[in-house]
Amino acid sequence: RFPLWVIFVLMIVISFLAIEAGLIMGKWHLRRTQREHEGPVGTVVGAVLGLLAFVIALTFSAASTRFDARKQALLDEVNAIGTAYLRAGLLPDPHKTITRGLLRDYVEIRLGMYRAYGQPDKLLMVQRRTAALQKSVWSHIEALAETDRHSPIYALFASSINEVFDLQ
Repeated sequence: RFPLWVIFVLMIVISFLAIEAGLIMGKWHLRRTQREHEGPVGTVVGAVLGLLAFVIALTFSAASTRFDARKQALLDEVNAIGTAYLRAGLLPDPHKTITRGLLRDYVEIRLGMYRAYGQPDKLLMVQRRTAALQKSVWSHIEALAETDRHSPIYALFASSINEVFDLQ
C-alpha cells in the first residue's frame, strides 16, 4: 500500500535511529563505568556477517527462481505458437493463410505486451487486441469444425491454439 520510496526512507531513518541510540547508550555506559571493557566484538561481527550472507543468498535464490520461471514460461509460449503456426500449414488454403497471418499478428501483439510493461493504459489496449485476435483465430477453428468434426488435423490445430491461449 505504500510506495517503495517511502519504505526505503523509513528503513533508512530506522537504521540511523538505531545507530544513534546505540551510540548514546554506549557513551552513557562509558561515563558510568569509567573504564572500557573489551567485549566479544569478533563473535558479534562474525554472526552479523553470517546472517548478512544468509539473507543475500536467500535474495539471490528467490530472484534466480523467478527469472528461471519467467524464462521457462516464455519458452513454452514461443514453442506453442511455433507449433500452432506449423499446424496451421495443414489447413485448407483460405484458413491456412488467414490463421498464419493472425498468428504473426498475435506474436507482434505479445511482443507489445512486454514493451507496455509498467504502462497500464497501453497494457490494457494490448490485452484487448490479444483477446480480439484470439476470437478471430477461434472463429476459424469453429468454421473448420463445422465442415468436418472428425478431422484429426483440425483437432490437432485446435489443441495447439488452445495451448497458445492457455499459456498467454
